Amino acid sequence: MKSIFIAFITVVCFYAVNQDVVFASVNNTNKNPGSPLKDPVIQDNKPVLKNLNTMDTIWYEGFANGMPAGWTVHDSTGNSYNWIFSTQGPTGAYTGFWPYPDSPISSTTYSNGFLMMPADFYNTTSSGTLNPNYIQMNAWVQTAAINCSGYSGVALRFQEKFRFCCNVSTAIFKVFVSNNGTSWTGYDVRDNVPENAISADPDTIKINISSVAANHATVYLRFYLAGVSHYYWMIDDIALVTAPANDLIMKSTKAWCIRESSTGAQSNDDYYSQIPVSQAMKMNFNGNIYNYGSNSEHNVNLAVGVTKNSQSVFTGQGNLGVIMPGVTQTINLVAPYFVPGSTGTYQVAYHTTQLENDENPADNSETNMSFKVSANTFARDLTNTSPVGIISYTGGADGDYIGVNYYNTYSSVVGSISVYVDATSYTGTSMIAKLYRYSG
Repeated sequence: MKSIFIAFITVVCFYAVNQDVVFASVNNTNKNPGSPLKDPVIQDNKPVLKNLNTMDTIWYEGFANGMPAGWTVHDSTGNSYNWIFSTQGPTGAYTGFWPYPDSPISSTTYSNGFLMMPADFYNTTSSGTLNPNYIQMNAWVQTAAINCSGYSGVALRFQEKFRFCCNVSTAIFKVFVSNNGTSWTGYDVRDNVPENAISADPDTIKINISSVAANHATVYLRFYLAGVSHYYWMIDDIALVTAPANDLIMKSTKAWCIRESSTGAQSNDDYYSQIPVSQAMKMNFNGNIYNYGSNSEHNVNLAVGVTKNSQSVFTGQGNLGVIMPGVTQTINLVAPYFVPGSTGTYQVAYHTTQLENDENPADNSETNMSFKVSANTFARDLTNTSPVGIISYTGGADGDYIGVNYYNTYSSVVGSISVYVDATSYTGTSMIAKLYRYSG
């Protein structure tokens, strides 16, 4: 019988804990839904594209002189919770350690300042505690008119760093573009980052806005945040550049395990950063591909290669056909899937191609993913040691449970649970490790 093992740590007066279970290792722990966490889970496998000069620059703003003349800020809540210019990172009840700020965006020109929407600060009292009457943001900052006359292809590029709480269904991170100041076209720039996670730092956003901006003399950009009560959004190094004709971008990648029941039925399990060789499962991979160019791209293909000790152990392909301009689509590999056969560290490389000649092939690949097949360790930690504890979320109390589940494909003996204890934890904190078995 196949079982799911769930490893929990009961935390008493404890600040920061990351679990390991041998067989189990836990780091990305469960959280209290709808509550802001203090410490981020880093979003992996996102390309960071810092060079803003690969295309001809039409217009650029790096905020060297503060908030630019002619720009407009607006807060629809009526509380003056506006976008601001800053040279320091955000602070608040759940951001940084009050009154000390969190890290600023690591943008190309962050040292001379950037724009920020400090939602957490606006919902924090003067003593650094959460305002019990906190509200959701509803504010935008808008550029002055930008002249794009004579440019048949226009693309927007900027760098951002953000985190938000507490409901992904209400959170709005959008850039609106207009060529007359009254009619607007919106583009989602949340980049699929979930609530309470922190985006890449920086996350470079690239959007083809030719359908709105090309050959227009009065183009406006409006950065709009709504439905978010905590944390922040920082933006910097905004540029309008000439759009390429053919350019695919590997936006994000994913790996996951495929578990099989005794009847042969298959279901998906999340990615393990370590898995015991005795529990090794089939694995599949996909990539989210964005057509940044002005043309449709044909015969779009995803190739995935897995290596161990620099030797190829798996190659797989997936084909989508056509991706229209401005569209992001997911390509999954087709069977047969990869099954790791021995212990060691495996590297995964993703690459996308198309029939047309890509004008910027540097952003077509992702090579930062890896995982381990070990003798006896399960792990979901992604090598990330960000702490979490009972004061990291609203309503935390002594005795709270923090845990993660592991799917046990074959009968085995669980020998121990190991825990990473962060340096900020309180001396004398007690912990109780528990393992639950669920057979469903």
